[in-house]
Amino acid sequence: MQTTTPATASPPQIQNAAEAIQALTEDAAGLAAKLGHLTAARQRCASKDVTSTLQHLALYREAVQTLQANTTAVIQQSAEMQQECQELYDDFGATDALAQDVHQLRKNVEKLEACLATKMKGS
Repeated sequence: MQTTTPATASPPQIQNAAEAIQALTEDAAGLAAKLGHLTAARQRCASKDVTSTLQHLALYREAVQTLQANTTAVIQQSAEMQQECQELYDDFGATDALAQDVHQLRKNVEKLEACLATKMKGS
């Protein structure tokens, strides 16, 4: 078997090798272009994912702040209502005490009227 060196290679073999190298170069360039497109698409998707995640985090943060503000407001209103209920309870207690005083006064008036009626009969 005889091996050929580049100096002794026949022109059709050199042309075939050149065509094969050209085909490989074109295939590599095509693959590099596809890889570039895929990489760019992946970067766009990753960028969109990051943007979407940041938007969701901002919405979440806003929702948490709103809930915290509303919770604080409800706690404050509850404390105010509790104070008002205590004041109302105290007012009811004072009203009840006043009603008892009026009842006692009415009893005293009735006793006084009875005493006066007795004295007037005796005079």
